[in-house]
Amino acid sequence: MAGLNHIAITRMKAGDELADSGEYRGLRVTRSQTDHRFWYRVTEPDGKQRAVHIGYGREMSLAEARVAFERLKSQRRAGVTPQAAPARPPAPAAPVGAYTVADMVSDYLKALSGRRTPKAVKEAGRILSYCVTARYGTLVARELAVEHALDIAQRELNAGHNTQAGNALRELSGAIEVATLARRLPLDHVDPAAAARKLIRRTGSRLSSNRRQRFLTDAEIAAFVLWLPHSQFSRSQRPALRLALEVGCRTGEAISARWDAFDLERGLWSLPRTKTDAPRVIRLPRQSIEWLRAQQSVIGGNFLCPSTKGRAPIQQKTLTETMWRMRRDGTLLDIPPWVPHDLRRTCRTGLARLGCPRPVAEAILGHSAGGIVGVYDLHQYESEGGEWLQRWADHLESLFNDRQPAVAAAR
Repeated sequence: MAGLNHIAITRMKAGDELADSGEYRGLRVTRSQTDHRFWYRVTEPDGKQRAVHIGYGREMSLAEARVAFERLKSQRRAGVTPQAAPARPPAPAAPVGAYTVADMVSDYLKALSGRRTPKAVKEAGRILSYCVTARYGTLVARELAVEHALDIAQRELNAGHNTQAGNALRELSGAIEVATLARRLPLDHVDPAAAARKLIRRTGSRLSSNRRQRFLTDAEIAAFVLWLPHSQFSRSQRPALRLALEVGCRTGEAISARWDAFDLERGLWSLPRTKTDAPRVIRLPRQSIEWLRAQQSVIGGNFLCPSTKGRAPIQQKTLTETMWRMRRDGTLLDIPPWVPHDLRRTCRTGLARLGCPRPVAEAILGHSAGGIVGVYDLHQYESEGGEWLQRWADHLESLFNDRQPAVAAAR
């Protein structure tokens, strides 16, 4: 029998009962019309079975129920009759002047300024505000416990936001570390977010999204290249998608690119700061240079992907929002589901298929080499990358040219 998991519990109907397995054998969950309840099914010395109530689903997550279950089993092994813990009281209000979780988060965000981009700091603040301070902001920071961290993560897991659950715990750990270094927390303070991560991983839950392996085939690439100019993506959105396919950049790098970062006469695109904080230069293929010149003459301004006001680039989320609307309306390209980042993966896979050496391909994408290689091989592979990107662009052009006669015949 497979162990309990969140999906199985959410699919339960009134009257259903499920049992855990393995090290959590004896933990059961029942479903009523309004909620589900966790139980510990224990066998008494006289052979009779007794159900010890652990808690309601609205009060605790599966991970918390398993922690409570382990405590009850420990009581049983010690010869003590298992007794359910009393209901958890609400977090008391912090005394005036106490160092609260909200104070700790505020100090952390200030410490991030200068170490991360403004966009990254804003995102960290959004996650911590929504997941942490909204619920436990008034709690004294040193009293933040594992059960609180589990509650923070499980609420996101229950909503299917696995990545946000992991990000919330990671950012919370960072805030605790900053507070500890500043002596706002004791040096021997145990990080409850780190402990919560370990417990959640033991349950088999992921704190990240499933790793995608989607890339476009040659036939799908040809269909995409023909479809994109006539799609509902705006003139400001299309360059990000096209560059991701042609040179393997991140769509966010293309969106934030300024025209003064391009030297189209020499065919260079300078990225001073990227996701890995390592600057790199991309030697553009001839085909990219041609359409970039046309794009600049039509749009102008300061940015490759300008917003409607032209004073700032578009927001990256507009790509997925536009795709969602096209999918809803049935106007999205009719191929298996894909996301913008799959175009970057398509470029990397295509380079490998053409025979591009791994170090060159990784340098093109801006990936940092790890281990000893990253310490001693500091070559940027700019020239070699340009050669292979040109081969990839020529391959894309051949796919487009081969597909045009078939499209014309179909018309």
